[in-house]
Amino acid sequence: MKVIYPPTIHWEGSLVFQRPQQLMKAFAKAGHRAVFMEYGRYDGTVYFRDGVEISDCRSILPKAEESTVLWVSHPPYYRFTDRLHADLLVFDYIDEAAEEFAIWNNQDLKKAMEAADVITVVSQRLYDLVAKLFPEKHILLIPNAADFEHFCDAKKMPIPSDMQHIPKPILGFMGSIASWIDVSILTEVAKLRPDWSIVLLGNDYLGIEGMIADCLNVFFLGRKLYHELPPYVGQFAVGLVPFQVRDMTHSSSPIKMYEYLAAGIPVISTPIQEAIECPYVATGATATEWIQKTEELMTQNPDELQSFAFKESWETRVKQVEPILTELAKEKQIKKVLRQQSFSSTTPTYWDIRFLTDWENLSGREQTAFFANVVVNHLPEEVRSKIENNHYSLCDAGCALGDAVNFYSHAFPNSSIEGIDFSTEAIIKANRYYSDLSFEIQSIENMTKNYDVIFCSNVLALYADPISPFIQMAKKANHYIVLLLPFQNGEGTQENQCVFTFDSFPQSLNQFELISLEEIDCIKIPQAYCQSKQILVIYKSNQE
Repeated sequence: MKVIYPPTIHWEGSLVFQRPQQLMKAFAKAGHRAVFMEYGRYDGTVYFRDGVEISDCRSILPKAEESTVLWVSHPPYYRFTDRLHADLLVFDYIDEAAEEFAIWNNQDLKKAMEAADVITVVSQRLYDLVAKLFPEKHILLIPNAADFEHFCDAKKMPIPSDMQHIPKPILGFMGSIASWIDVSILTEVAKLRPDWSIVLLGNDYLGIEGMIADCLNVFFLGRKLYHELPPYVGQFAVGLVPFQVRDMTHSSSPIKMYEYLAAGIPVISTPIQEAIECPYVATGATATEWIQKTEELMTQNPDELQSFAFKESWETRVKQVEPILTELAKEKQIKKVLRQQSFSSTTPTYWDIRFLTDWENLSGREQTAFFANVVVNHLPEEVRSKIENNHYSLCDAGCALGDAVNFYSHAFPNSSIEGIDFSTEAIIKANRYYSDLSFEIQSIENMTKNYDVIFCSNVLALYADPISPFIQMAKKANHYIVLLLPFQNGEGTQENQCVFTFDSFPQSLNQFELISLEEIDCIKIPQAYCQSKQILVIYKSNQE
């Protein structure tokens, strides 16, 4: 897979080296081709950093053989999708378009989300906001993280020269000193605990240095480049997240939280939502609470903090999003093939496409479980009793995503049950949804095992001549075959080619005898997932 980040910031020397660069590094580390297009550079050159291809912003990248993902965090750049030959668009919503960022609450933001195949968000608040606007979208909560390897040895590094004169213990902050910083809580802590030093690393956009010039235990060391940060962080006794508590900060996911923890540094924050949710971050709303909790934090075990941070890496974040991107890319490719070709509804390719695309959106899973419920509720007592008392082996032939297999496993807990389907995509998903049940890729015409009872719901309707697959399936049934089929539904369709009536079912077929025919009007069943009639057909082996 190729992942492209369009020209928004610089790779090195930019004001921030955070989420965009880190995600591209993680994609590259995972074996993908990661392309980071640098804003403002037009020299036509390409260089590599940490496995990432750094391109200029004028490049029109050729169409790749592999699937291509455009990863956008700047809303207007959703327009680059065609230019960069992207198969998928991911919109990465990293700051709520409110308060300081209200300027982005515009049509570009709306259109970027509408166009996106996947919307990723950094916080639970953003997830909830986006889910209300786009409930049909793939929305993934992908919080920020830390480059664990970059920070894990911070405490072992030499003391930077501009920190050697600063008395310990040191409470430290790194990041932009901007409008969302709670100046008052920093000032009060500094005044209440003059024996503590507070070190601030970052550009001071607010002129805070002048505001608290009378606090001699607060030290402004200016901005440090990303590669310079670890030895500074290593000198912190506690890492600070002094954000004002309001909507915009509740929506944020401070990277510094995870970076402090990766260095084994405990963290104190104001009670913003993502800090509250983090189990290894203490929160306090007042300077008094900060002081009390900071004293407790200074005795915290750094190994425990680092163990947590190790699991919250950028590599972990990429692993969250990889499966859905892979599946969506495959789905788009199959749709493309489908537009170019036509497949019979009795072929695996046709059903691979259905299970990858619209099956679940059209309530296919719910309908499968509904039909299994209909079968169980209408089984003749003789058949039900035999299954329950003899611990039969059961098979759901044409199991789709396994929802009927799951239903039968609860209805007949003493029996063994397996689902088969000739669609590879169906079995992949069935195993994912029901990992404790058994599924195999097989067609009903080429079954490899024998079962005491074979259930088959609606599959034979796909065939213009259903007798042939029925005979093949019957060769693998020891006692009963239970069929549920659409009944008296007029003409056939492109998908269901056969129309079943009472005359469709011979009294005997090879070693099997017809023992039950029951017409079922699904419309009369509460909360039905079928608005037509079905017929329950049961054959019994005469060789018992």
